Parts: sequence; C-alpha cells; structure tokens
Amino acid sequence: MRSDTLTVVVGLILCWIFVEDMLRFRIRNVLIIALISSFALDCILGDRLALMVPHSILAVLGLGVLSGCFALRMMGGGDVKLLSAALLWVGPEGCVVFAIALLFCTLLYLAGAWAGWLPQRSRGGRTLIPFGPSIAAAWIIHGSLVVWVAKH
Repeated sequence: MRSDTLTVVVGLILCWIFVEDMLRFRIRNVLIIALISSFALDCILGDRLALMVPHSILAVLGLGVLSGCFALRMMGGGDVKLLSAALLWVGPEGCVVFAIALLFCTLLYLAGAWAGWLPQRSRGGRTLIPFGPSIAAAWIIHGSLVVWVAKH
C-alpha cells in the first residue's frame, strides 16, 4: 500500500511539473529532489535495494550526456535534471519504452506548439518549447505501462 501512495505522490509531482514548465518554462529544484528521494524511498520500502546501483549508473551517465546538451544550449537545466531523475526511475530495463514514449510526447507537443495551441518562446530567431511536459507525460505513460503489465 505504501508503494501505491508513493506512486500517486510521484504522479502528482509530475503533473505539477507538466503545468509549471508549460506555463513558466521553469522546473523547481525541490520537485527534482522530491522525485529522486521518492525513488530511494520506493527502493527501501519495496525491498528493491538492488535496483539502486544500475538505475543510479544510468542516471549519472544520462546526466553527463545531457549536461553537454545544456552546455550547447539545446536543453534547459531543469530539463536535464528532470530527465536524469526519470532515468533513475525507469532504469536500464525501461529506458527503451520510456524513450519511445518521450519521442511520441515530444512530437505531439511540437505539433501543438506549431499549431499555436501550446506555449512556445522565441529567442535569437529560435523557437523554444518546454521539454518538461514531454518528459513528465512520458514518465507517466511508462509508469502506467509498468503497472498494467504487472497486473496482466
């Protein structure tokens, strides 16, 4: 039951990130810290401590690569941290499904922004979209698929 409560809390945090980043192009650090802490708590409560090492390695590797994207101004800092936290949660065993969901969500957001339905910004002749909503939506989709597969 504790894991179900934690799942709801993580889902609510992701919904908050979705809305806040879409409207303000900002992801608060406290929300990233809450997501990372909730992973550790989930591993401890669910007696899945063995997941911490491979999941952490993937998250750190992802953070390294994504920091390069941040340095090249391809991604915002909050997006880098959120995507690294997502990699921590999905781990090596779920990263392919997550990547497919992220691609789908990003393309959907791009279409909505292109049509003028979703927020976007322009800077220096470049159109910027928030990446947080796509990451959060892909994370929720991934989590939903994991729950569905576990029950069937």
